[in-house]
Amino acid sequence: MSDSAIGDRVVRLVALGAAVTVLVAVALGVSAGTAASAGSNPSSVGALAPVSGYDAVVTRIDLDRDGDAHWQVEFRYELTDQAARRAFARARTNVSNPPGVFVGRMRRAVDRAQRETGRSMAVQNGSVRAHRSVPSGRFGVVTYRFTWTNFAATPASDRYVLGDAIGGLRLGPNESLWMEWPDAFERASVTPEPDASQAHAVRWTGPVQFRTEDPTVALDATGVGGIDPVLPALGGAALTLGLAVGWYGYGRWWGESATADDGPAGGATAASADAGGDETGGSGPGTAEDSADDPPEELLTDEERVLRLLEGEGGRMKQQDLIAAVDWSRTKASDVVNEMHEAERIEVYRLGRENVLALPGEIEV
Repeated sequence: MSDSAIGDRVVRLVALGAAVTVLVAVALGVSAGTAASAGSNPSSVGALAPVSGYDAVVTRIDLDRDGDAHWQVEFRYELTDQAARRAFARARTNVSNPPGVFVGRMRRAVDRAQRETGRSMAVQNGSVRAHRSVPSGRFGVVTYRFTWTNFAATPASDRYVLGDAIGGLRLGPNESLWMEWPDAFERASVTPEPDASQAHAVRWTGPVQFRTEDPTVALDATGVGGIDPVLPALGGAALTLGLAVGWYGYGRWWGESATADDGPAGGATAASADAGGDETGGSGPGTAEDSADDPPEELLTDEERVLRLLEGEGGRMKQQDLIAAVDWSRTKASDVVNEMHEAERIEVYRLGRENVLALPGEIEV
């Protein structure tokens, strides 16, 4: 073999060896980076948590009619051993109200979402409470609540889209995410497919890594169960017109009355009319205003009726008493209770041979 041929072969071997080295280095670097990323932040919600040692996280995002979202994040400790009880005791000691650490971290997350979406957003009304679950205290729960303003995107006047502010969210094991909305909206689309679906709520259960554009829930505003956006404007215009007409009519009547009945008799008539007006309007308006505070029973959803009854009974009641109060069949009551229990809106436990329903966290510790 000539010297030139040997030289060419050596050059090719060196080049091949260098290429293999680079490929191996790149592969190892990517693998190490991926592992470090997954290990350092297994959960987006968990990364914000000022507590540790919890067994499950339940996040609820409840849309308001104005596009704000009320958040509730529950960190749950299953108090089955000493280590879990110590972890919950530490959490109870460390949390503070107002929850400055958690709300501060959420504000930074909202600032990032604000830059990415181009919408003005803020965190408001942060609070926290630590309590045991009803009735046996099997679970310790740390619950954070706050309002995320302007959470929903509104590409059209009657279309609300949830999710762009938290795109790419990562749920760890034993974590669940609920998105909920009031009766004034109906669901148009949801991506990705949720693990559970109800009339006004969907749920995803981890572990899951959402795509950058997910999770997404598109809703259409129907005005059913809420206030149509056009009505306030029409109502304001009608009220203004009514006041103007009333004031004009009152002024004319008063002027004509004073002219025709000038003197003691006229004054007595006006005074008696005024007194009659006061007497007529005494208790009526107050009663109407008081009764308008709560919506009529027939306008409540089944879930709202159950929650209202529980609140009226101090947080707990027997299922049999619920059936008697709402006049449902046993089958319907069981269906509603099971759905609310699955959605973690109420807790259900046995007392003797009866089911007892309870609002979560009614027993404080």
